[in-house]
Amino acid sequence: MDDNGSIVLEMCLITPILVCAVFVVMNMLFIAFNHAAASGEAYLVLYNREEYRINESGEGDTDSAEKAMSTNVSETVICADGVNAEMAMNGKNLVAEITYRESFPGIQILIDDGRCDRKTAARQEIRDVGNELRRWQEYGKLLPGRGN
Repeated sequence: MDDNGSIVLEMCLITPILVCAVFVVMNMLFIAFNHAAASGEAYLVLYNREEYRINESGEGDTDSAEKAMSTNVSETVICADGVNAEMAMNGKNLVAEITYRESFPGIQILIDDGRCDRKTAARQEIRDVGNELRRWQEYGKLLPGRGN
């Protein structure tokens, strides 16, 4: 028995499925990279750039922080535009929020306009160091020889 029909099966059925799977995986990687870049920039401004910090009275340079976030995200995010960054105090926490419009090349049929709005937010964690220290001291007394 010969295999004359196998090339037709491979080229017409299997190859398009594999090509579509590769495009979907590439777009998923772009989405993951973009989200990581935007989240990383938001946390970078919150924790590492002291000149952009806002204190509880609302003083601080939020305009330059928002400008730095949007500029850096625009440069690092793949296939995205319309980057908007906001930074504000929410109670005692500092919140940085980045929104951008992401395009998905090759899969416009599955997503309307081939674009999707994404939002990532970073909230500053305020830790109560005094309570943790008291707990450690209490446990240290109760459990001698455990990490003292």
